[in-house]
Amino acid sequence: MAFENYYSDLPMDLSEKDLKILIAMARSGGKISAEQLSTKLDISPRTVRYRLNRLRDLGYLRELYTMTHERKLGMRHICLILQENLEFGPIPMNLINSLFHISYLSPVYGCFNGWLMDFGVSVGRGNDAEKTCEILKDRGIVEDFFFYEVIDFHSFQPELRYMNHDGLWDWTHETWISEIKQCLGGEHLVDLKFDKNPGIIKFDEIDVELLTTIKMDARISYTELGKKVDLSGTQVSNRLSRLEEEGIIKGYRLFFKEPINPMVVYCFFHVRNKPDQVLSALSHLPFPKEILYGSGDVYALRVRCYGDDASEFLRGFHLLKPHLDWYKFGFAVSVSQGPIQYFKFLFDKEAGIVDSPIYDYEGIIDEFCKNNDC
Repeated sequence: MAFENYYSDLPMDLSEKDLKILIAMARSGGKISAEQLSTKLDISPRTVRYRLNRLRDLGYLRELYTMTHERKLGMRHICLILQENLEFGPIPMNLINSLFHISYLSPVYGCFNGWLMDFGVSVGRGNDAEKTCEILKDRGIVEDFFFYEVIDFHSFQPELRYMNHDGLWDWTHETWISEIKQCLGGEHLVDLKFDKNPGIIKFDEIDVELLTTIKMDARISYTELGKKVDLSGTQVSNRLSRLEEEGIIKGYRLFFKEPINPMVVYCFFHVRNKPDQVLSALSHLPFPKEILYGSGDVYALRVRCYGDDASEFLRGFHLLKPHLDWYKFGFAVSVSQGPIQYFKFLFDKEAGIVDSPIYDYEGIIDEFCKNNDC
């Protein structure tokens, strides 16, 4: 059983009501009230509130995170992998941090050996980021780089319906292999639509403040949000509803207790045939994951694996290989988060747009090389 140690450090005394609440929370993305859960599950509101507090105390329920569509905010969402140049030595992260607004960072291994990072740059800055990477490569600071721009994505919560009363999982990878075969045969397909040409949505300083706050804490009440921007709870609700309808808010992601050392598997791939079948098969993995659509009609899977799940995942992936033109794997460890609300600092109030500052990237790199003999 792949998940046998998933909750090894927690008390194993989940009731039937606990399981129902966890499953409902996961399927809703976590943005659901105790009253709504009570109606949905036919459990009294008082019991739901007690169980929710208990699950939080035990560590099963963690942060609630708001997912935003960076492109609609006027940002390019970039996933960059820098390949280490063994002759030069370790990649100088102090230099890299001075060049990019990094929100996600991890050492990476596999097809790439170096560092993987997510960062944002305003659409108006064109291909400055790509040029910067070319300069890093030209100076020998990195051996190579892989540049991937995320255009749209779908995020999936873990499938907690496989959890049993002991907090373990009644699921094996044979289940996924069976689902892959069914998907390739045209069954159990998931309707995954991507916006392949998203436009920038008009927003203002108040929207930016609201988004910044709920990206840090999506559980905050409308009343508390209103105090931050001098609006009523109803006005805040209307603004957030508009941001959801326009797709700036993509949804909400509830984080659950994880093993101490999950591995994040990245797979970038170009589909040769049966795209709906391939993407549906990947969506049936029960782990927390995202399926991304990006530049060059390239898709990416980002999935959190535990224990021997990564090797078992590759067994199933082998069945999908005949339908791909190419694929690249990266295995990320020791993930660290940066400032996820960086767009607030890049927002130009007068122009009403997100605008990255203009840097002399080449000058910064040349100064580094001058001081480090590269």
